[in-house]
Amino acid sequence: MKNTGISEGEFEKFVMDFRDHMYILAYSVLHNPVDAQDAVSESFLKIWENRNRLRDSSKLYAWASRIVLNTAKTMWRKNRRTVPMGEIPENARMPERVWVELWDCVTRLSDRERDAVLLYYYEGYKQSEIARMLDIPEGTLKSRLRRARNDMRKILFDEGLHPGWIKNVGHETEAPGI
Repeated sequence: MKNTGISEGEFEKFVMDFRDHMYILAYSVLHNPVDAQDAVSESFLKIWENRNRLRDSSKLYAWASRIVLNTAKTMWRKNRRTVPMGEIPENARMPERVWVELWDCVTRLSDRERDAVLLYYYEGYKQSEIARMLDIPEGTLKSRLRRARNDMRKILFDEGLHPGWIKNVGHETEAPGI
């Protein structure tokens, strides 16, 4: 029999163990530390208020990740801010111009494709983990990633930028931190 809901202790442990992960997810959408923290705080409040709606406590991480991503996307749509150059991650392995062009492509993807790209390339999750998080079959995730790469190539090509540098980007290579 599956547990229903989460206890106060489970919630506290989850917050302590995964707050940094949730922040990274929110930041990957918002690219603003203050907004990302707000999104995480708001998400934790939603999780607490709806804790009894979780049918299987073993799926808390996936459920919470979806709440954080949805909250961050809602905030992003409301704010529609550009990413200040100073907030581009230090570990980006490409020139700033390329990073900005790539991020622009990512923001033009559908929500579903953007989530897949962020979780796979930026967060580094395995496809099987992302499929569980998003509650979709792994084949659907692979299709979304393939569509996202094709859409990004088209965007770059249409803007006269050479898309060859993303041709062979794969998770197992030194992929740029999208």
